Amino acid sequence: MSDLDLLSTLRALPGAYIDACWRDVAPQHRSRVGVAASVVLLGMFVVFLGIVLSHPFYLGNDSAQSYAHVWFIAQALFTGHGIPLRMTDLEAGRAFTFPYAVIPWLPSALLRPLLGDWVVTASMVGGVAFLAAGIWRWLPRTTSPLLTAMMLLSPLLWSGIAQFQLPTYWAFAFACWSAAALDRGQSRRGVAFAVGAIVAHPLMGIAALGCTGLVAIEAERRLPVRRVVLLAAATVLASPAIWAFVRTPLLEHVGATSLLQPIDLTMRRLVILAWPWFLQRTLPLALRLHVPLLLIGVVLVDNNAITRVPSNLWERSAPRFADYIADGRVLPEATYRILVTNSHEDGMVQIMEADGHLAQEFFDESIRRDSFASTDAYRCFLAQKRADRVLVSADWIARSYTNELHLLETLVQEHRATLAYRGAAGTLDYAISPAPDLACDTRGAS
Repeated sequence: MSDLDLLSTLRALPGAYIDACWRDVAPQHRSRVGVAASVVLLGMFVVFLGIVLSHPFYLGNDSAQSYAHVWFIAQALFTGHGIPLRMTDLEAGRAFTFPYAVIPWLPSALLRPLLGDWVVTASMVGGVAFLAAGIWRWLPRTTSPLLTAMMLLSPLLWSGIAQFQLPTYWAFAFACWSAAALDRGQSRRGVAFAVGAIVAHPLMGIAALGCTGLVAIEAERRLPVRRVVLLAAATVLASPAIWAFVRTPLLEHVGATSLLQPIDLTMRRLVILAWPWFLQRTLPLALRLHVPLLLIGVVLVDNNAITRVPSNLWERSAPRFADYIADGRVLPEATYRILVTNSHEDGMVQIMEADGHLAQEFFDESIRRDSFASTDAYRCFLAQKRADRVLVSADWIARSYTNELHLLETLVQEHRATLAYRGAAGTLDYAISPAPDLACDTRGAS
């Protein structure tokens, strides 16, 4: 292509974009203000994803788990040991290597020697792109730039990325591609994508498949029996992933009632899929109101997703236990309870990479940043987690929002624990004595 051809193409792009925006819009509702607002909103989203991509190790509420698992899987693959069912480095060796997220963790692990930790960051943004393409395929009328921009009005879409809900986005993406294939009578492809949704995240995948199935029922005004049979077959094929998910050691500690919170969370996350469907379902109204909706969206996104998001976008991963690791203090034979603040679980990964074994997983329910009723309750909790060391980061000490540090000092005074290390950077390492004198039949948290 010559320079003149390229220049002509570039000059034609604004007109082509405007035509695409106004494809379904009645002439009386067309507005260049709405077009401009859609450009701004889409541009903000691209910048948002670009900021995420700039992080070799992105700090989010749910990010460290993915980095840790991908690191462990890559280590197992490229040392020739194969992938074990359980991770020796987590939950005292009881955690599953794949509690979910076979996709995308396994493909990411294969690329990790080339791209390092950044491959996990890239898989998050790749999952978002895969989801967007899946929604367009499932709901074709949302391909309009105006509708695409209006899809970004969902705050849960932005917050899910900021929190790094990697398996959820891949599960939702596969569910959309599955629905699109089944809508077109492509049974095998639909089943394959449905299996991918469940393998990526059994709970979120099944919920998303149910959501897209309800959309099919609403559209056809009848129960699509063939679709139900195909999705049931996909569930059977993905049953090993479901088994690993429901057998996670977390449920043994906190009980089945802990599923109530994930169920509530799942219903809220499904808004990411329900909102595009609602826009397509109410298309005439959405297009009539697109100008005020998009203008409000620009303001809200700037306020909530850019200005106020916080640490997730702007904070960088940092050494949490640099003094402890540099001094060669990590004991491979010990099982560590790690105390770091929320979103700083990169410190847990750093201890794993230094050949440490953790008494916890990365789930908040497993970490348990709680105050405890007594030293006996705390000792029972540590015994339940099989933790014989408690490693405290400097940022945890600065925050000190539970009574755990006080309980550790009390155990030292009672000669039931020893302060084994006090680092120049503020790290504390407590060696915990066993608790054979206690009948540990309590969950421990007050």
